[in-house]
Amino acid sequence: MAYLVQWLFGCLVEYLGYLFYGLKFEGLEYLKECDLPVIFVSNHKSWIDHFIIIAGALRRKGIVPIHVLVADDIYTRPIVGAICRVLGAYPAQYGRGIEISLAPLTKDLARGHSVGLYPEGKIDKNELFGKPRPGTAWLALKSGRQIFPMAIKGLERFTWGSLFWGGRKVTIRYGKPFWAQGDYRNFNDVSSQTNLIMNRIITLYNEIIL
Repeated sequence: MAYLVQWLFGCLVEYLGYLFYGLKFEGLEYLKECDLPVIFVSNHKSWIDHFIIIAGALRRKGIVPIHVLVADDIYTRPIVGAICRVLGAYPAQYGRGIEISLAPLTKDLARGHSVGLYPEGKIDKNELFGKPRPGTAWLALKSGRQIFPMAIKGLERFTWGSLFWGGRKVTIRYGKPFWAQGDYRNFNDVSSQTNLIMNRIITLYNEIIL
């Protein structure tokens, strides 16, 4: 079910993205280098980020579905929460600890399903990049799965009003997949890999020319 729903949303968003935003995908050749399943990591500026990521990922068989975490308050909303569930998303369970929060994604990776995380942890409309949280690095080190970095540019300060008439140009740029190094139980290792992941994303973002 998750694959079908993500396929439908991904195709729709790609079509509308081309139509209204001139949506471009850069670095698609790196999809072939991914050792599946992988951990997608990206900056986070809008609620459609995940669908754009899916749209690009559909170009390689076996990557989709990509499971993610959703803010608890969004997951509990009647209609939106139901959509999240059929998409294969999970509640973030904030405040319960990193191991509990990431348990569903850990299980998905073990089953051979790719997952996605936003190191910033939330949409921050006030800062270009938020402070990265350790969850992404922790998951990569614990699972031993490859990290697939990317950056999305053009959706800053995205609103419902700009959904179709914002006059935006949007590009997603994929980077070379890599492996985290260290021990997930070591604070310094998790911290250094967290910064490395975020720096890879920032570098990709700065390479995009709209």
